[in-house]
Amino acid sequence: MIKIHKSNIIGELKAPPSKSHAHRLVICYALAKTPKNIEYVGTDSYHSESVIKNIINASDLPTDVECGQSASSFRFLLPIAGALGKNIRFFVSNNLTKRSIDEMLICLNSHGVKVEKKRYGYESKGQLKSGDYVIPKNVCAQYISGLMFALPLLDGDSKIITTCDVMTEYTYFTMRCLEEFGIKIEKTDYGYFVEGNQTYVAPEDDIELEGDWLSSAALFATAAMTGEITVSGLNLKSKQVDMVILKLLKRYGANVSIKDGNITVKKVSCKPINFDARYTPGLVPIVSILCANAKGKSVIKNVDSVSMQSQTRLRNLMCLLKELGVKAACNGKDLIIEGGEMVGKHLRCEADHRIIMAAVLAGLVCGNVIIDDLYAINKSYPDFISDLEKVKANTTSNLANI
Repeated sequence: MIKIHKSNIIGELKAPPSKSHAHRLVICYALAKTPKNIEYVGTDSYHSESVIKNIINASDLPTDVECGQSASSFRFLLPIAGALGKNIRFFVSNNLTKRSIDEMLICLNSHGVKVEKKRYGYESKGQLKSGDYVIPKNVCAQYISGLMFALPLLDGDSKIITTCDVMTEYTYFTMRCLEEFGIKIEKTDYGYFVEGNQTYVAPEDDIELEGDWLSSAALFATAAMTGEITVSGLNLKSKQVDMVILKLLKRYGANVSIKDGNITVKKVSCKPINFDARYTPGLVPIVSILCANAKGKSVIKNVDSVSMQSQTRLRNLMCLLKELGVKAACNGKDLIIEGGEMVGKHLRCEADHRIIMAAVLAGLVCGNVIIDDLYAINKSYPDFISDLEKVKANTTSNLANI
């Protein structure tokens, strides 16, 4: 349990390493059969490394792997298990088993593998075959990345056929990582062309983890509402879509400057904004707090994209805003927020790391926010609170003092 007090943020931090990049590098190095120590970024990359090693080393007998609460590990590695022809039993948390993946199961099961839902999670067996993979719009883009990892390993060429432009933004980062390991995927008018019989080859030079734009967005948003922060270690030419946060904060009224690769965000004013979340669902909880803090009407469009990542996150976010005393309404597509004053209280975050980060931001603005399930933040940014404390965030974690 932790209590977040109203704070004036000021200072300098190094951006946390990118969870998305670490995830992809762990998988690529394993498929290249090149041992490499990759810095764990939260619990997800740890699960990915453990699971991919167990899949590669699995015998003909069923092999159990533990994905825990890492949806991305499961989504990336399920197609790879089929590509390697392994019988894998994926143990996942109850939250993940509640998320529908029926469309993806139909897609995989029509190409040689048999994936079945079980009490513990999912079992995959059989050999994935090359061919045309038709992907509906309501499938999470992480499954597309999973296919991109898997299909180059198959005999024969494949097509990933989709009309969903959202996937272009999310899969571009995956394609860039694959290219560093000699895997080529061609973007086409129908989706993607994947040549078969490719081989993963690790580059001679070590690949440095990028700084994480999504986690850094929380730091920048905090400064835009409460003070000033300078963050180093971010790639200004990155393909991470969440770097759009800088343009958003300028519209919000913050001063954004870049010098010698370091990015400084300083509070000036807090204006209502319109934001299209189609390509950046991960930013929605953070942007919602920005909107809640700005007097007037803000609109976040295409928030249905959030449900492709997590079916419960949008509902949890609406509950969070309500508990903070914020007037908000969602029609399933757009989130309308009447900003003004937030009221701190004991908040329920449902162990969702993105919702917890949003709650912390709210607490730094209005104070008196208490959070129980802070442990869940280990999934993506374990040092979030300690980093904020380095830039003068005022928190209390001693239960006797709360």
